[in-house]
Amino acid sequence: MKSTFIVPQLLVAFALQAPSFAAPIAAPVATVFQQGSPAAQSAAILNRFEQGITGGLTTTQRDQIRQAAESYVRDRGSNQAGAQKQFEVTLQNVLNPSIYNDVYLANRNYFLSGQGQRPQTGARTNVQEASAILTRFERGITGGLTTTQRDQIRQSAESYARDRAGDQAGAQKQFEITLQNVLNPSIYNDVYLANRDYFLSGRGQVNRTPRPGGNGGNGGGARQTQSTTAQAAAILNRFEQGITGGLTTTQRDQIRQAAESYARDRVGDQAGAQKQFEVTLQNVFNPSVYNDVYLANRNYFLSGQGQRPQSGTRTNVQEASAILTRFERGIPGGLTTTQRDQIRQAAESYARDRAGDQAGAQKQFEVTLQNVFNPSVYNDVYLPRRAYFLSGQGR
Repeated sequence: MKSTFIVPQLLVAFALQAPSFAAPIAAPVATVFQQGSPAAQSAAILNRFEQGITGGLTTTQRDQIRQAAESYVRDRGSNQAGAQKQFEVTLQNVLNPSIYNDVYLANRNYFLSGQGQRPQTGARTNVQEASAILTRFERGITGGLTTTQRDQIRQSAESYARDRAGDQAGAQKQFEITLQNVLNPSIYNDVYLANRDYFLSGRGQVNRTPRPGGNGGNGGGARQTQSTTAQAAAILNRFEQGITGGLTTTQRDQIRQAAESYARDRVGDQAGAQKQFEVTLQNVFNPSVYNDVYLANRNYFLSGQGQRPQSGTRTNVQEASAILTRFERGIPGGLTTTQRDQIRQAAESYARDRAGDQAGAQKQFEVTLQNVFNPSVYNDVYLPRRAYFLSGQGR
């Protein structure tokens, strides 16, 4: 299904120059819901304003319209008429009367639902081209973008749109340097590079990497569809669970890094990748741990098959690692280093406190999650699968 929504602030800049006026609220547009999260839907609405308003939007207009569009998308499911009315009240305060009446009202269906042709605004500007590129990233990256990612990709996309006419290869190279710094390696490699033509030019359809619980299947078996980051997280978690007392921060970081290389390289050279991984393990562990625990249970540590070594009752650190691994697996695209560190720390507190106060511990943990994730990830991914993330129940 498809849906569209409009942000009242889109025309903010125009409104600042225009006298206030009262325009009648028209009948609600029949909504054809767009595919994607609320963040992706609001990005699509914002993009239509960017493309449909001559000259595009100012930064202030862009921010205000996005915010209003998110409210519109959130509320229209239960009250389309009320959500549209509130959105259009904002638009009347934001736009000059001529823009509101002659552009928005004359093309309301386009702005709200994407149906029909966009208003004629002449050749696209670099800003409009960049907005279209950004919208494809918002739609194509499962879970959307953070505010920082959005700003950095937009800025870089404007440079790319400006420079590619004179030097396509150089402009693309510079743009992709930004993307490598902005996106997780798994997103850059498994989503962007695999769908480069779509992101840069809009050709074709994006093919998202399947994820557990998503359209890619149920996540069973060898989990070959998982990103290398998610596979490495699963390997690391088995070491956390299987090594008595868990891992130190240094061991954790070294094993994670080595596990990512192993997960990436084993497809082409299983023996070589395993050998290199085990060199790291020999440097990380005492000989007794390497020989008596790792080698004795190698299949468990590398593939998850068989029983984990008996290491007594799980510690809070081990419980937290299990929780973190579910987030690594269940959050599309995995986690950033900052997200990983914050969730691990909060999960350790949750694991420690929940025995005495489950509700309070969960509430505090979820405060952290709301600060760590975009609203779309928290609402559309975490909340519907809360039991899985907190306890491993379900998928």
